[in-house]
Amino acid sequence: MDELQQELFKLQDLKYRDFHSKLMPGIDKETIIGIRTPVLRKFAKEFAKTEAAEAFLQELPHTYYEENNLFIMLLRIFFHLCTKVGNEASSFNDTLEQKHRHPSCTSRIP
Repeated sequence: MDELQQELFKLQDLKYRDFHSKLMPGIDKETIIGIRTPVLRKFAKEFAKTEAAEAFLQELPHTYYEENNLFIMLLRIFFHLCTKVGNEASSFNDTLEQKHRHPSCTSRIP
């Protein structure tokens, strides 16, 4: 068991695992740790700030159901960060464009 899996097992709720495994009849119960989604989301936000998160995204396949969920949560976090940076850069470019446009120019700078 690697370090990340040990951290995930610290968040385990066995009663939730038993309940959740009944909702997924074709899935082996041993592949479910039993972490409630809000707890895993909170963990994902903190884990995303580490270098280990990038390495984790390169490791496939995952053993546990929660590792797959964590993978998707990290993708969403990183996607959001990328689009936020992209939007800020676009806004910055629009501002520069407006400041440096000749008054007679009606077209946008490419």
